[in-house]
Amino acid sequence: MSSSFLTLGYAGSVAYGYGEALIRLIPVLHEVGVKVRMFSPKPTGILDPLNLATDVVEICGYRPALEAWEAIKVTCDAVILPYSNPAGKYELLYRTHFPSKLTEYLALGMPVIVSGPVFATGMQYARAEKLSRALARQPLGKRGNADTLTKSFPDFKNVSISEFLSICPNGAVPCTTREELADCLARLKTDGELRWELASRAVVAGKRDFDPCHIREAFWARLKKARP
Repeated sequence: MSSSFLTLGYAGSVAYGYGEALIRLIPVLHEVGVKVRMFSPKPTGILDPLNLATDVVEICGYRPALEAWEAIKVTCDAVILPYSNPAGKYELLYRTHFPSKLTEYLALGMPVIVSGPVFATGMQYARAEKLSRALARQPLGKRGNADTLTKSFPDFKNVSISEFLSICPNGAVPCTTREELADCLARLKTDGELRWELASRAVVAGKRDFDPCHIREAFWARLKKARP
């Protein structure tokens, strides 16, 4: 893809707040100049704004999983997991669910952007320990002023690649606010080297953390330790 253009892929259901989250992202997509390709059934009802935002949202329709993943790898630069924020009625679900979409995303070999409330399980996976402890503090840059010179999340547009990767060691970038997401997309849009590094880390992290054989072995090992 051209370094001046960024396309995000999204696959799967628009239920459970994902569709509403994508609608809330439309202004950010316009601001940064980013497009989302949705491999999902055609949105209806309250999700109709997704059909109308044709300049930044392309509805590709439902496709079998393998076909959808191959199309995303060919036509997109990154993928997005958008939790509704605020979560509202989905809060308990977001706090407790297994982020199966994240495991599939990591296997694609692409940068993964996770946006939403910090307590969502997918967000917890993406957040590095240093970010959770508010150690990754960077200047606000042009948005800063004398009273607010720092924030508890990084200025994704200005940090070095090594700093970016230390914040996002699993190749998944956590964006808990509109500003974080805009910064992240602006950086990924112009930094092909960073996209490549994040993609590489995503594959390694996915194999490490979600390999079924490894998970089974770890599960049985813990059961053995728990025996009286």
